[in-house]
Amino acid sequence: RKSFIDNGRKMTNLQYVKALLDLRDAVISEGGTDPFVPYGDHYTPTEEDFAAAERVADIYQECIDEADGNDEKFTALLASRIPNDMPKPRR
Repeated sequence: RKSFIDNGRKMTNLQYVKALLDLRDAVISEGGTDPFVPYGDHYTPTEEDFAAAERVADIYQECIDEADGNDEKFTALLASRIPNDMPKPRR
């Protein structure tokens, strides 16, 4: 985690997402909670939350595989998979 946090700003998008997936896998394999799943004092994750987290990880991995080491291609692939009708964050 420390390496990811310390080096995150120096990474390309491709490197960052690869490292993020590696960190996620390590946390889960060590028995930790999936960092892609929402948790909180007043929220218990649902099966849908876990399924959505897995879909996100799968999309990241598909983009990594298709990009074949090319950061620009990775960024374009990822952007093409983000829906245009995403809800706007509340402020």
